[in-house]
Amino acid sequence: QSCKTSYQRKYMYQDVGRTLCQPQTKIASEMQFFYVDVSTLSERNVSYNLLVTRVENFVLTTQEQFTFNATPAQPQYLKYDFPKGVDSVIVKVTSATAFPCSVISIQDILCPVYDLDNNVEFIGMYQTMTKKAAITVQKKDFPNNSFYVVVVVKTEDE
Repeated sequence: QSCKTSYQRKYMYQDVGRTLCQPQTKIASEMQFFYVDVSTLSERNVSYNLLVTRVENFVLTTQEQFTFNATPAQPQYLKYDFPKGVDSVIVKVTSATAFPCSVISIQDILCPVYDLDNNVEFIGMYQTMTKKAAITVQKKDFPNNSFYVVVVVKTEDE
């Protein structure tokens, strides 16, 4: 299964969402600031609502199923930490629907996270999927003993 990439197409979304990549801090209580730029090609003023929330349950656990939603306008990524004594894991992702196609990516813990349709395949390992995907991940490939599991839903199937 392969997925079509659509760089020049226009898609209308009422809701969009992104998980921000958190850079390393010196101490846990250190405050971090960020900026949000919003733009439009509309000739009229457009009102927006911005909601910033802390991502709960961001870290995956071995042998525990995790349910989440992803859309073309709201990609998702989660962190996995290798437990002591574990040298490799199989990341399995399933979806109840075959359409649209998705890309599952395994990436090192670095910013930026490549979680868009037009860049998810640039770094790490990836696999396209309709209903099921599985990727074997080895601890030796990740110096921080952890990685991101990135899920990007494509806008169209090919």
